[in-house]
Amino acid sequence: MSWTCCHDCGATINSDDDPGCFIEIGNMRRMTWAVPVCEACREERLADIERLAEAESRAMAEAERRAP
Repeated sequence: MSWTCCHDCGATINSDDDPGCFIEIGNMRRMTWAVPVCEACREERLADIERLAEAESRAMAEAERRAP
């Protein structure tokens, strides 16, 4: 068993049971690294990404609506 701690909340993760626990963070160019994140924190990160994308979409639609 390979045990590690969640980067976000500190929860203990068995990486053998959860091989998707390592996610890449960084600027997606040269400075990236993999950190362990538990399933609950991964779901929260995904929800945040979806909320930001929805807000951006609404802002773009509003800008197009107001354009002359």
